[in-house]
Amino acid sequence: MSIVCGVFPRPEQLEMDRLLKDASRIWREQYEAQPQEPPMKLWYLAHPVRGDDVATFDENLKHALKMQKILWEAGFEVINPWYASVIIYGAGEGEVLKRAIEFDCAVIERCDGFILTGHKLSSGMDIELKSAIDHSKVVVNLIGLPDALMQELAMMYSDL
Repeated sequence: MSIVCGVFPRPEQLEMDRLLKDASRIWREQYEAQPQEPPMKLWYLAHPVRGDDVATFDENLKHALKMQKILWEAGFEVINPWYASVIIYGAGEGEVLKRAIEFDCAVIERCDGFILTGHKLSSGMDIELKSAIDHSKVVVNLIGLPDALMQELAMMYSDL
């Protein structure tokens, strides 16, 4: 004599499973038939951080956020991950700075483009720029551009 143990689905459960599979298949077919928007292009924002004879540390941070806002409003999906590191660690020295720059370069590798802003090319921006070039990123140089013209020029580049 054999004993069989198990849970067997009721007929209504089998019907429900079939309906769910059909609904999932229909949804997937409809979704795949729709035109898909191109993926978002992600841009890395570079800006001087350390203070100098033109702008203080705080002025540079404030200006970087202003540039991010202008570029965002012009249609760029802009990130500046270095900003959080600077808020936590300051301008950074030695190993902290080295680690931050390495992180920035890893982020740049994953971005579609690289935008230079601010009043000069800082030493950190130079390292980041070399990383962008090494990874064949589109580079937009807005260094030294007066803020009053930034929105207009950013709109010209926004289709890159």
